Amino acid sequence: MKVAGQWNANGTTTVTSITRVAIHPSGRWLYVNGTTLQVFAVNTDGTIGASLGSYAYSIFNLVVDPSGKWLYGLHTSSTSTIYQFAIDPVAGT
Repeated sequence: MKVAGQWNANGTTTVTSITRVAIHPSGRWLYVNGTTLQVFAVNTDGTIGASLGSYAYSIFNLVVDPSGKWLYGLHTSSTSTIYQFAIDPVAGT
């Protein structure tokens, strides 16, 4: 059965045990939390681009503030720890 407006994947990127994703307000970077925190470029056509880095943080919930300057997340084993990461406005990391 074909559903009107059905989406088709334009590509895939594999990340182990994804729990959350967040997009930067500029649309240029995608933050993905799995077993590590990973940052991906977002191509001008909206597809996921190259990995820009992987960081040894496992975070539950990801939020980028509306200004795009900060990424926040909760520590996975303790909801009493909140991480705050400064986002480089040029690199996205």
